[in-house]
Formats: sequence, structure tokens, C-alpha cells
Amino acid sequence: MENSKHGKLDRDAVNKILFFVIIILVVNMIFALIISYLWSVLDFLVILGLSLLTTSPAFFANGGMTFTGKGDPIDRGKFFIDGKRIFGEGKTWSGLLGGILAGLFIGFMFTLLFIPVRNFAGYITNLFEWDLVYVSYNEVLSFVHPAYMEILTINGVTQVPSIHFGFVILGLRLVLLSIAAPFGDLIGSFLKRRIGKERGEILPVIDQIDFITFSILITYPIFPLRWYYIVTLLLITPLIALIANYVIYRLGKKEVPW
Repeated sequence: MENSKHGKLDRDAVNKILFFVIIILVVNMIFALIISYLWSVLDFLVILGLSLLTTSPAFFANGGMTFTGKGDPIDRGKFFIDGKRIFGEGKTWSGLLGGILAGLFIGFMFTLLFIPVRNFAGYITNLFEWDLVYVSYNEVLSFVHPAYMEILTINGVTQVPSIHFGFVILGLRLVLLSIAAPFGDLIGSFLKRRIGKERGEILPVIDQIDFITFSILITYPIFPLRWYYIVTLLLITPLIALIANYVIYRLGKKEVPW
């Protein structure tokens, strides 16, 4: 495969990534069918949407690293005890800080879109108790403001007592996701170096879900997600990451499209 701007791509790597995409697509389809069978298609769509919404700062932070990643490498060219680079040239201080700032800023602006305007001041001043309805239908859990219940109504939904958390928890979650995603990416790079993978070499799964896995773990104590949200994120994130990486590659910001 040839690209005039990026040069020749390793055909074996391209074939591997195409095979990986097919596998992930099939697994996602099977999971969607299982959830739809257990509950409904609408349940699956709500789970998918809320999974991405509640972790959006992590995705913005991960993407921000790519666009701000020029500069000195974090490991300063040093090697680990195995004689291999700690992180590699692709992990820089500017990328780390840029990713965190992108997650904080874009994630905050994105979150504001889902706060009802009619009582905005009340949500700002009520720091610790922001009413979100706990929605339960055959164990499906979602956090939806009552104003959006008509939009995100799950078939056969039953409402039980509301849970309460406000800007303190949401703000802490925003900060933790924005920080955890870049550090999760660093952990992924560290693991790649340990098994002998260099920058730009393909490592399916770890390359795509390192940031979101670490983000879920770090935020779980304050914002726990049920298993179906976690599984949804782990399955859909590789597809999102690969599509985003290909677009970034075409824009000339990456050397390889994965």
C-alpha cells in the first residue's frame, strides 16, 4: 500500500489490522444482538450513547495527544532495564499536557450541552446534589436527567428513588478521565516496548483500549459503571480509535493509520 505523503505501509500490518477490524465488527454485532435480545434494541442504543457520553473526556484527551505531541520525549531517550526505550519518541511532555488540557476543556464544554438551560444556575450552585434519575429496566442502569427522559426512555422503564450527585462529582470525574486517558496511553506504550514493538508497529487491542481501560479503572470508585457499559466501551473503542487514527493519518498527523 502506497501513500505519496506518508510512504509505503507494511502490507502485512495492513492485513492484520483489516482482519482485526472484521473480528471487532463481528463481536460488536454479536454483543448488540445479545443486549437487544435480553432487553431491546433501544436499550442497546441508550447503553451505547451513555457509555460514550459518560467517558467522553477520555476520548477527547486521547485525541488531543496526537495534535499536541511534538517536542521532547518523556523518557528523554533513556532505556529500561531490558535495554529497550521506556516509552519511545512518540510520547512527549507536550502531548501529555496537551491531551489533559483537551480533555478538560472540550470535555467540560461537551458536558455543558447536557445541562438543562432553564435551571442552569440551580445546578451550578447546588454542588453536591444534582438530581439524576436512576432508571432500571431488567437491571439496565442509566443516569439521565428527568428533562431528557422523553428522549432517552427505555421500553418498559421503571423509576426508583433518585440518586444525587452534583458538580463536585462530575468535575472530579472530568479531571480524572482527562488525566487517566493520557497516562493509560503511556502504559500501553510501555507495554509495547517491553514486548519489542517499536513506534508505529501494530499491536491490536492494547493500541486501542489502553486509555479507556485505565480511565474506567481510575474513575470507578466515584462513578461505577455496570458491566454492560464497560463491555460496550471495550468493544466500541477499538472501532472509534481506528477510524479516528485513519482520519488523523490522512491529515498528516500520524505516520501510520492505526
